[in-house]
Amino acid sequence: MITKILNWKLFGFIVIVLLLSLNALMLFQITSHIDVSSKTLEYVKTENNETVNTEIYLSNTTRRYQKQADTTNRKCNLKFLQDFTRTEDELYSKGSWENTSWTPEGCRFSSKDPDLKTCFREHQIRKILMLGDSNGARYANYTAKYLRRFFSCELIKREANNKLPTAQYWKDVKRMYMMERDCYTCSSMLYKCLTHSSEIVILDFEFIAMEYYMDTEMTTFRIGYPRSCNFRQVPYLNKGILCGHALTTQQFIFNEYLYTQPHYPTVIIIIGNSHELLRRDKTDLQRDVDWFLKVLKSAVHKNTKIFWFEPPYATGMGWLARYFDENIYKWYGNWARDVVLDYFKSDPKLFYPFYSVYELSKSSGSLLDGIHYTECYYTAIMELFFKTLCEP
Repeated sequence: MITKILNWKLFGFIVIVLLLSLNALMLFQITSHIDVSSKTLEYVKTENNETVNTEIYLSNTTRRYQKQADTTNRKCNLKFLQDFTRTEDELYSKGSWENTSWTPEGCRFSSKDPDLKTCFREHQIRKILMLGDSNGARYANYTAKYLRRFFSCELIKREANNKLPTAQYWKDVKRMYMMERDCYTCSSMLYKCLTHSSEIVILDFEFIAMEYYMDTEMTTFRIGYPRSCNFRQVPYLNKGILCGHALTTQQFIFNEYLYTQPHYPTVIIIIGNSHELLRRDKTDLQRDVDWFLKVLKSAVHKNTKIFWFEPPYATGMGWLARYFDENIYKWYGNWARDVVLDYFKSDPKLFYPFYSVYELSKSSGSLLDGIHYTECYYTAIMELFFKTLCEP
């Protein structure tokens, strides 16, 4: 009897040991595929809406977890920036400065330097127009210098370096009225660029001074209209008839001046100005930006690409110290950006995003006087622009 009891106890002990061993084995198999970091698992979608499963190796044990999809195979082109802006509702700024150039992360360029001659021909780019304040003028000066690497560029006309617009520059527009600007160094200029081996003009590059999104520094006013005047058209489209007004600088530029020139811009770069951020409240700023973008949308040719560069990072050093607040400046820049983001989404064939110039400039270490930057910075940003524009 005692022997039977012992046998049953031995059998039960063996069964318990086997069950414990089986549980330990199952637990090992489960935990060997769990990320010991205890991070929150997130499902990540690729461009084809497929869930990404990735693996890392820790202590010779494969552990599965979800991480951000690898985008290094994506090209750093306009579509990349459009997709990011549409999904993230912000401008792309992930990257780093290497010497005097900024390199984005998460995408790649096909080549180190773009072939601008081929690029302009394939994209049918005949004229590039840039508008902005003193930072815009600096972008323009170093853009012209950059273009000379590829072309022979000649200065055709330029405004004088003073506050009053130069009448001779705008002579093609009749009955023009001018007022002083706030800026001494915001001088409009026009270059023509040819290939080094021929006399064929490849590109017009023009910078037009525009300190605000709405101002009255250059206007037209005409009294007495011919009966044939069509007030629903931009003034110059009335077959040369002097009719209609341009009550703001922005209407003067886009409804009148550009239509007097032999070539219409196929690329327009708006350099977000700092004057507006320092002199407007939030309501006025957003109204002015929205109104200006509506002017562009109604007047600009539909095959033109419009790019918007954020105002750069600025501090209260130097001459700005008396009335500058860095936080307010940043908030105002964000408010303006929020208005522009809506246009990137609603009209993606006309308005195109660029990288976050505010963040890129902040990390560049190239600030000079609190709001302007070194030549290397402006050149690097324009190199980045042309590489992005030309990336297929």
